[in-house]
Amino acid sequence: MLDQDRSLVARAQAGDLRAFETLVERHRRRIYSLAYRMTCTHEDADDVLQETFVRAFCNLRRFDLDRPFANWLYTIAANLCLDRRRRAQRERRVAWDAVEGGRLEPVVAETRGPDRLTENEELREQIEEAIARLPERQREALVLFEVEDLKITQVAELMECSEGAVKSTLHRARRRLRDELRDYVGERSEA
Repeated sequence: MLDQDRSLVARAQAGDLRAFETLVERHRRRIYSLAYRMTCTHEDADDVLQETFVRAFCNLRRFDLDRPFANWLYTIAANLCLDRRRRAQRERRVAWDAVEGGRLEPVVAETRGPDRLTENEELREQIEEAIARLPERQREALVLFEVEDLKITQVAELMECSEGAVKSTLHRARRRLRDELRDYVGERSEA
């Protein structure tokens, strides 16, 4: 995949629009997924998806072919999401507007059988709601690290903070999720 991306990027840098369109098709789902998990709205995720590829296209000539293209796109998308959050925070401070809510789609372990599937759907809903209620900074750290599987160093870079701050934020997020889900998980184990 890395060599295919490299070849497509080289062709796109030379002006081949079809090569860039192929890159968009190859990476759009993953970029959308990241954007949705970080912004919690389909509209914002769509906007981030589009802006990510516009920025990539505009800066393609400067892209270093020795770097992984997917990581570059991922960084652009994550930064756009974080920029949106910062902009929204500034606007809230000025206008005292409410933040739009949403739902994340965390990965839940596969189940077997109809009863387990129903239980798992309920658990997934509880987890989604609990994650959506997390403070934005905790939700971002959790999604980037746990769902998107980035390393602590990458999360720290994207969130513009120290690795220690990321670890602390993740700890608080997990503790809060554990506290919020304790009653629900207890009910399920008693049933």
